[in-house]
Amino acid sequence: MRHQLVLVFCLLTVTVPRLAAQWGVELELATSHFSGTARDTSASGPATSGPSHPTMLALRVDRRVGGAGVGLGVLYASVGVTEEGPDFAVVSKHVLTFVELAPEVSWRFARTDSGAGFRIHVGPMVDIWHPDGGTSRTVIGARAALSLEWPITGRAAGAVRTGVAVTGPVFERGDLPPGFERRATWRRWVAVALRYRL
Repeated sequence: MRHQLVLVFCLLTVTVPRLAAQWGVELELATSHFSGTARDTSASGPATSGPSHPTMLALRVDRRVGGAGVGLGVLYASVGVTEEGPDFAVVSKHVLTFVELAPEVSWRFARTDSGAGFRIHVGPMVDIWHPDGGTSRTVIGARAALSLEWPITGRAAGAVRTGVAVTGPVFERGDLPPGFERRATWRRWVAVALRYRL
């Protein structure tokens, strides 16, 4: 018993090197593709309606310790509405303002000899849609992404990121003509980013 107590005491008093924590700021430019968030169920279908495919700007702040990280991103875009069928597509441009709040956790699961790292990012999100001349609506969902980040200088790094996100329907029932049903809204994106370590 005495030897066990001595061993525990030694383990508790050993100084373990602290992992360096880093704050970072990231600016991201993404091209996005939304799925149709409403589908025509009438005999004249098939047709879908939903947000168009905008370019999004994101600002993200994160903190990393070793391979793990936590962060918060804010995304913005001016979005149109598109209606698509087998032989047509109609787009009304810039009728929705899109803002997203996206907290996330990330983990670096692979690293190369040159310092490039692969990370997985997951987290919830809150999307705020504001129609031109209408009332804002908020939808909640989840997102996941994979990124490759590589060093540029001592504090700056470049990255590419691709991911998928899903929320509830963007449209409310009163927004849709008869015969349309609401669906979950999926979004895929590919982004380039510049991260600066503070």
